[in-house]
Amino acid sequence: RNGTTLAVRIWGDEELAETEPDRRWIAVHGFLDNAASYDRLAPSLLERLPASSCIVAFDQAGHGLSDRRASGVYYGADWASDVIQLADSLGWEKFSIVSHSLGGMVSYTVAAIVPDRVLKLVVIEAIGFFSQDSTGQLQQLRRAVTQRPKGQNIQKYDNLEAASARRAEMNMGGKLPIDAARLLVQRGTQMAPDGSGYMWSTDPALLGAWRDAPSEEFVKEILSGVCCPTLLIVAEDGIWRKARLGGQQLFSLPWSILVSVTFMAGMLWHFCTSFSPYPKGEVEPMLKGAPFIRQLEFLWKLMTRRWRLRTTKVHHLKSGGHHPQLTVPNKVADAVSLWLSQQSR
Repeated sequence: RNGTTLAVRIWGDEELAETEPDRRWIAVHGFLDNAASYDRLAPSLLERLPASSCIVAFDQAGHGLSDRRASGVYYGADWASDVIQLADSLGWEKFSIVSHSLGGMVSYTVAAIVPDRVLKLVVIEAIGFFSQDSTGQLQQLRRAVTQRPKGQNIQKYDNLEAASARRAEMNMGGKLPIDAARLLVQRGTQMAPDGSGYMWSTDPALLGAWRDAPSEEFVKEILSGVCCPTLLIVAEDGIWRKARLGGQQLFSLPWSILVSVTFMAGMLWHFCTSFSPYPKGEVEPMLKGAPFIRQLEFLWKLMTRRWRLRTTKVHHLKSGGHHPQLTVPNKVADAVSLWLSQQSR
């Protein structure tokens, strides 16, 4: 795409899937991962999907075996466009998507952009792009332009086991099992030019500030545009493990009520402090940085985003961390299979 070659990994029968739109699946991985993120889930899913199904995973630009963006700049719109153009190259007018983390953010966008083409959507541990407060967009752009990482990934590892141990620690939802980390490392590293060890193949430019982080309003507009049947899979020990307010299940009705009441109480308290005898300039910064205020705002954001997803069912996993497709692939496949069977009734 535009001079950028994307590496793919295919499970199933690509040719037979050409005649059955509901058997075509594109798998989109998460941030700093690669197509090996589906090495366990894809075979397990194929055992449960109709015969002649096909799953095509690809390394997003700057990840795994795919090329880096020549510009060194990565936009969310480009990632979404990559998915659409991959489908075009496969000759798939209609298709479904299974996605994880950043891949989930991208897949929501794809489903909203081309709603007539995306049949079904499975999202693991994601509910829209990270948003940027509209009042801080100039500062975000300034950081993206002036602090963009340059050069190569200079961290070297003597062997793949050492790199796997490091990758196991670099996980948002607790430590990743070493065998799962090894799958990502095998596809996400390369030998150093001088042969002195292994280096990450990921483009270091990805680690810079995002220059096109959308506003919260735009994220919700995208989520509102998703009209295909959607399954959101959440692990209790995953990325939102600390969001279970009062121990309630994430996105459940009791959780939503508790979040709403707590948020309103927090806003009332915030309003009352506006009458504080202390100078306004001293109180407001203190409140804005208060951990519990930030937590309330985060929970409210999660809940209001969930409200926008009108065609979504949520499935909860007791365990699996942030990468359940690697740690408990059969449980994820069972959840998808059950959901698909309910869709066909």
